[in-house]
Amino acid sequence: MAQSVSEQVDEKLRTAAERLADAFGRGAVFGQFVERAPGSYVFAPEDRSLPILAVENSARIGSIAVGPKVAARAEIDAEQRTIRILSYQLDVRGAAPPDSRNASGPLKDAAESARSIIARLQSAAQPGAMSVESRTLDSDTPLGNATLKDIDSFVAAYRTALDVGRTADAEAIATQWRTLRGQIVAALPDGDDPEYKTLYGAADNYAPWRYDRIFTDAASVVALGEPGANTPLCSGVLVAADLVLTAGHCFGGARVRPPETLEVWFGFAERPDGSSPSPVRRPVAEAIAPAQEKWPDVFAGKFSQHLYDYALIRFKSRPGEDVVPEVTIVPGKVVRPAPQCLRETPPQRADPLYVIGYPRGRPATIHDNGRVELPYRVQGTDFDTLRLDVDADFVGEPDHDQILSDFDNSYVLDSSGVLKWRYLFDVRDNGQPRMGVIADTFRGNSGGPVYDHERDQCVVGILNRGMGDTGQRREADWKVHERVLPMHAIIKDLEQNPVVAPLLADGTIKVIQ
Repeated sequence: MAQSVSEQVDEKLRTAAERLADAFGRGAVFGQFVERAPGSYVFAPEDRSLPILAVENSARIGSIAVGPKVAARAEIDAEQRTIRILSYQLDVRGAAPPDSRNASGPLKDAAESARSIIARLQSAAQPGAMSVESRTLDSDTPLGNATLKDIDSFVAAYRTALDVGRTADAEAIATQWRTLRGQIVAALPDGDDPEYKTLYGAADNYAPWRYDRIFTDAASVVALGEPGANTPLCSGVLVAADLVLTAGHCFGGARVRPPETLEVWFGFAERPDGSSPSPVRRPVAEAIAPAQEKWPDVFAGKFSQHLYDYALIRFKSRPGEDVVPEVTIVPGKVVRPAPQCLRETPPQRADPLYVIGYPRGRPATIHDNGRVELPYRVQGTDFDTLRLDVDADFVGEPDHDQILSDFDNSYVLDSSGVLKWRYLFDVRDNGQPRMGVIADTFRGNSGGPVYDHERDQCVVGILNRGMGDTGQRREADWKVHERVLPMHAIIKDLEQNPVVAPLLADGTIKVIQ
């Protein structure tokens, strides 16, 4: 008699469970424990041809073992299609240090630090060793504090290898870090340490009032468009009663558009029914930055360390109109756009951000859950950790050496102050100041403000250039990120402009530290 569909499914599941039993019969199986309900786990083998089975003895699983890759030994109940865990260890393939008995100097120091990290995590991953609340990579917990100290030692060994010219050692350390860092954060994902949040994910939890602030501020994010057009060209932000900050390249390229030929659009926002009322338009009167003699290069797109990709334009109203009109961004909430505060202090790596603009010429859109990937300003151990991450991201790649050369040449050391900061003047962008961010932006977001998601929610930069709109998910790194012109650099440049400097000094343009 032919089997029913349910019988055929049962037979296939039983056969799959038997294959997993055979795999466990040959030794440890690599995979992950995944929580499907509080205190209830499944085991997902690394080999995707093997089935995912529920764990019978979930109490046998330590909380730190949930998430990281493990090497598990188990028994299978093929009929019930469940798994009983006998033992497990964290999977340290690639993370475990090589035999360092014959090593010396920084390579030996890095190996000892890695060995200490792995041993501590292995112990903490065993059942009963740690509670869920202890899965933090910060100094507030014994495990997190000790791990951070070992990470500092590991990074210090990498820096030493670079300083003494032991290139092969530095590359070996970076190769090990490529795997080790992932295991650390998989085991300790809940920490507040900003060095790792941007790379490996973090909670994005904010009080409701912050979103009310975002909606209100969205009214101050304007579009730039041509008279009579229905689709805007670029984004910008109101920084004074009649001044908008935007990107310089919005006026040049294949077709030159002098500022006076464009309009500033207010209130171009989508309604719940999908409609978008016509924006309130204000003609651009003039550009006040950069200086007039630099505009031929702006139109030609010749941006560099001497000409940053931004523009400050003044708009005007027609007789009988308010300069800044009242608009409705959120249904039922009429607001008059207010000049936005500009934060001079650059955000640090992993700091949360959001971007507001007009992607692909669509109405105002908020791009939330952004992060700083490449900080504009960094110093000390934070810089060494950043370089180690970039090294690890591309170790073994054909362009590895060129990437590190670009990185080293782009982060310029400023020794003039007490604090020895390095600033990112990206050689790939002719030495322009840069901050690399993670954000889902598109063509049309150019010139739009990038906001600090915490503190005062002020503008920390404007979007200059994003990645190609391929629709594919990519991991952020030295190559893959959105390029932002930092507000710190813009403010320093505007202070040299005789027209704008008084507006900064008297608070017409609001700058906060």
